[in-house]
Amino acid sequence: MKSPDNDSIYRKAIESFKRGYLESSKISGESKLPIGKAAILALAQYVHEGPVTASQRAFMAQFSFRLGARRALDFASFFEKQEPGLAALKRTQAESFGRCHTFSAYADWPSLSRELHGLAEVEEKFHESLNDA
Repeated sequence: MKSPDNDSIYRKAIESFKRGYLESSKISGESKLPIGKAAILALAQYVHEGPVTASQRAFMAQFSFRLGARRALDFASFFEKQEPGLAALKRTQAESFGRCHTFSAYADWPSLSRELHGLAEVEEKFHESLNDA
């Protein structure tokens, strides 16, 4: 069996991202739960208004923001050769997730809320740019 070439792998990955956004949008429409930018902004509002529980803080600081940063860097590396614009957005996203991690670890909710607003904008730019890829 012949291994797929890098272009084929890349095209399939882009299609997978697009399909994921499309499926999430469908589920969001059915469930009325926010996704993407809207979900990030909802979290920003939640942490701004509080209270954030100890378990929520731990989940954000020890899992979700760390994982988000790592995955964004992985995808930045993957996109670098064929889509440097997407790679740059993913690096920006990783940096923002890193700041979110720090703010949540120190329970700096106003700063986390502001950073989440920025992250929401990057998410929207990535989604828009992905449609052009």
